[in-house]
Amino acid sequence: MKMGTLKKLKVFSIILAFFLYTLYPGVWRVPTVRAQGLNVRIITPQTGKSAKAVEYSITGGSANNGKFQVNCGSNQYSRDLTGSELSGVPTVQFSSIPDLEKALEKQNNKAYNCTVTISLNDNSVSDFVSGITIDQQSPVISSLLLRDSQDRINPSQITTNKIDLLFTFTDNVADSTKVIYAYKVDGEERVRPEEKKSISTLPSEMVLGTSYYVIRNIEFTDVNGDHSFTLSLKDEAGNESLPGSKTVYLNTTPSALISFPTTPTAKNVNITFSEDLSSALLEMIDSSTGKVYGSLALTGEELKAAPQTIALSRISVSPQGKSILIRATLKDFSGNEGVSISPESRILDLVSPQATENIIKFKNSYDAILPPTLGTAVTTENKLDLYIEKDALADNLTATANLKISFSNDGINFGSVSDTNGEVSGAPRELSSFTSETVAGKEYYKVSSWYLPATYGSYFVWARVYDEAGNAITFKNGPIRYEKRISEMASYDYSGGEDLKNLEILSGLKIMSGKIKSGQPTKMIGLRYSQKPDGLGSLPAGLTPLPKYFEVYFTPQDAVEFPLTLRIYFTQAELDAIGATIEKIVGLGYLGSDNQWHLYSGSGETHKVIKPSDLAGFAGYIESTITHLTPLAILADVTPPAKPTTLNVSVEGTTAKISWQPVSEAVKYLLKLTLTDDGTVVTLETTETSVTLTGLEAGKSYIISLEAIDKYGNRSEAFVSPSFNIPKPTTTVSPTPTTVSPKPPVASPAPTKKAAGLVGVTKAQEAQPTITVSPAPTPTPTITPTPQVTPEITPSPEVTEETAAKDRTPWIVLGILILLAAAATAGYFYWFKEEESLPVKKTEEKTEKKKGDEKKPRW
Repeated sequence: MKMGTLKKLKVFSIILAFFLYTLYPGVWRVPTVRAQGLNVRIITPQTGKSAKAVEYSITGGSANNGKFQVNCGSNQYSRDLTGSELSGVPTVQFSSIPDLEKALEKQNNKAYNCTVTISLNDNSVSDFVSGITIDQQSPVISSLLLRDSQDRINPSQITTNKIDLLFTFTDNVADSTKVIYAYKVDGEERVRPEEKKSISTLPSEMVLGTSYYVIRNIEFTDVNGDHSFTLSLKDEAGNESLPGSKTVYLNTTPSALISFPTTPTAKNVNITFSEDLSSALLEMIDSSTGKVYGSLALTGEELKAAPQTIALSRISVSPQGKSILIRATLKDFSGNEGVSISPESRILDLVSPQATENIIKFKNSYDAILPPTLGTAVTTENKLDLYIEKDALADNLTATANLKISFSNDGINFGSVSDTNGEVSGAPRELSSFTSETVAGKEYYKVSSWYLPATYGSYFVWARVYDEAGNAITFKNGPIRYEKRISEMASYDYSGGEDLKNLEILSGLKIMSGKIKSGQPTKMIGLRYSQKPDGLGSLPAGLTPLPKYFEVYFTPQDAVEFPLTLRIYFTQAELDAIGATIEKIVGLGYLGSDNQWHLYSGSGETHKVIKPSDLAGFAGYIESTITHLTPLAILADVTPPAKPTTLNVSVEGTTAKISWQPVSEAVKYLLKLTLTDDGTVVTLETTETSVTLTGLEAGKSYIISLEAIDKYGNRSEAFVSPSFNIPKPTTTVSPTPTTVSPKPPVASPAPTKKAAGLVGVTKAQEAQPTITVSPAPTPTPTITPTPQVTPEITPSPEVTEETAAKDRTPWIVLGILILLAAAATAGYFYWFKEEESLPVKKTEEKTEKKKGDEKKPRW
């Protein structure tokens, strides 16, 4: 090897040694400079460890001077060593360097990858350690819990001397597994710090959504009383946490916490057992005499150590209204027995408050108490005041003012207030918290600004009343209609005793006679609707109301003396709106308690229709005497009777006998005879179900239509017969009547359409047929025809399968002939064209025959 190469290797070795010394000086564990006999060595911390102080040893004597130096990155901190720090085995805290302490505060009391150097006698003797972590912050116990054998967290009382200790903590050093734990039970150390039990050896569990370290099954003395548990932690640097402590009461005798509600009366009792039990017997005893009224043995889940509420009615109902106590006799699964008793007594109350239906009334913007009878409480806005009759509520033990109440718009969701959309919320309120108000001599609790649902309709308002024990009664009030179709409203106040005569309440409504009871202050409300009020029942079959409804009611309801005579006026436009005439008015209708409309027809109730009216602008009026008030409407019958379904025609010469089946509700019939040639029409009204037509013109065809008419003049749809012929007379003809049994017009549309166009058309004619009404029975439709001549009675053409087949025969024959002609023509042209397309041979060749040859066809 050349010398130049050796020199290069030496230089490289020197550089490598310097680099290794600079990179990791900790590998050089001998002092760089040593004095004769004096030596220093750092004991703790070691490389890669954390510490809050440095421990070192000085051998060979005492140093004259020394320095404690810390390098953390580019930052250097130092101070002089003094006194006892210059000999023996001293410890120097990092906190003794002021500048370092300030720097660590900015770094959360920790610094990584630091180097510590101890030098003595002006650096003649020194030692150092590098790669350490400075940590001066203690761990913090974040949460400490106790858990008993029944998995209850932090129980105030337990029955077994074994428990789990659960904890969480925080520390500023990331590697928390180096933290050690220690704990004491009743002041006695169970795990000492010097045992250095790492928390990494403990199991962890999720409790209440958080991961906890768990020290399981800590046993302690079984002496009844308080027992304490104390936990402490220490990190690798030696920083200790503040101790955490928990206390629990041990009671090996089973017990129960028994309590009543805070109210003076009770219907329930609250019980919590100290542990799960094998048996528990509850007894209801008299608080004064100790008499036992009844007992209840609990079973199943009721024996668990969890809070529960027991209905007192399960124990006994006999001491209603008496002062009672509850005693519990208990036994746990270890055989331990105990007795607990409620510390306070209560008055037993198992009876609900008393209330009647519809004790709540509604007050609208007209300042009138609206009676809650079906169909009579109406409002044009969904905001109301509720009025609760004081005298209508009562309770056996609770004063009325102390009763609580809540309300509902649907019978499901209850509350004390409602918003503008009718949504209910709020806890029940005592009645005494509402304003008192006197209306018409009665005392009410007033609930201001209660809102019904925001959509139009008919609603109930439910009320639920609670006594102090919690017994409740629920009842509904109403209905009340939130109505958008009110076109007119009016109210009148009376002091009592007034006569109501010729009093126009609303436009088109008068009270002709009636009286307010004496000494009865009264408010009368009148309403007029443009249409049937929302939510109010169906009308009688066949009857139609005029397009207006009235409602009259009194507050209080019994303030008026019946009967009342009302007069309701109507206009021609109102009649025309439903296609009615005055003659079609049936009477005055009312809404019944079944939510159905009926005609006033009771004893003493009468109707009469008068035309013309005594008031300008009206076509007439109906005057009715009635004995009760609900919504009112004039009812008319504009429904036609049923359409006739049969029409029998029997012809003899120039006479035709017509008969039909009677129609329900019809009081007469309209018959029309139409001559088909020129449309001449002859009409007849009859109450019979048959007529005879004479003087008909021979050789002519006729059509008959029949309509049913009811007592109000409503006409049914016409039943139209098929046309029939009157035969010409001959010497050989023996007229034979024939019965025509036509099908309904739907099956024979052509004649019906034609007849409809002729109804009502009348032409002058010199000779009209004579019509004779025959009240005799309908003629028998069976006739025996003469062999020579059949009368020319042409019924409505009726297509059958046989007729259709006969009608198709000529067309089929014609089609076959056309196909044959087409085939012949095609054959002709084929042969002809084929002949022209073949080459013409010479005449000589055609006539010449060769011997032995035969002429063959060309195709």
